[in-house]
Formats: sequence, C-alpha cells, structure tokens
Amino acid sequence: MGEPAPAQSSQVPDDYLTKVVKYIPAEIVATFVTLDGVLKVDATVPTFLYWLVFITLLIFTPLYTWRATKEKNLPPAYAQIAVSTASFAIWIFALGGPFNFIDWYKPIYGSVSLILFTLAPPLVLGK
Repeated sequence: MGEPAPAQSSQVPDDYLTKVVKYIPAEIVATFVTLDGVLKVDATVPTFLYWLVFITLLIFTPLYTWRATKEKNLPPAYAQIAVSTASFAIWIFALGGPFNFIDWYKPIYGSVSLILFTLAPPLVLGK
C-alpha cells in the first residue's frame, strides 16, 4: 500500500452569492428581530429601549464578526467586520426598528437601502 497523498490547502475564492451571505450578520439580525418582537408585546415600552437594543447590538456586531472570522496567524478581517457592522445597521433600518419613531422615516427608504447595500460590497471588496 502506498502512502496517502498530502492534503492540499488551496482555498477556492468565494463566489458572488457566498460573498453576499458572508457580509450579513444573520445571528445578530435574528437577535434584534427577536428582541424587537419582545418589545412590541408591551405598548408602554419607551422608545429609548428600542434605541438601546439597536446600539448595543451595533456595538456587539464587530466584536462578534471579529470572533467568528478570527484565524490563527492571520490579521483580522477588517473589511468583513466593517461591512457586517454596516450591514446590520442597514438591515435594521429596513426592518424599521427604532427608526419607526423618526418622523421622516418611510419603509421604502430602508427597502431600497437594503437592496443596494447588500449587492454592493461583494462587487467592491475582494474575498
């Protein structure tokens, strides 16, 4: 019997759809959606609590993304961290969240922003 062939460590570049998905912090968006649902159960919840949840998760997003993308002997994935953080903000803007309490906000603004932003980063950024 011969010896097994050595494992090859060639990385295949991400395709466009994989890049789109990579930049969406789905777990953080899902956390917001869950908390938003909890807050909406009580009509007396003050507006600042919606903003507090949004800002807390906005701060948490780069930390979470950094931890999720950390690889030994490689620098942090700064571009992915930045885009994921912006992506979280855009997703919440599209969902309404605390932005629903701003007079000028209209859901169409969030929808258009989300579509354009989701498609742009994979085109502009590399891996």
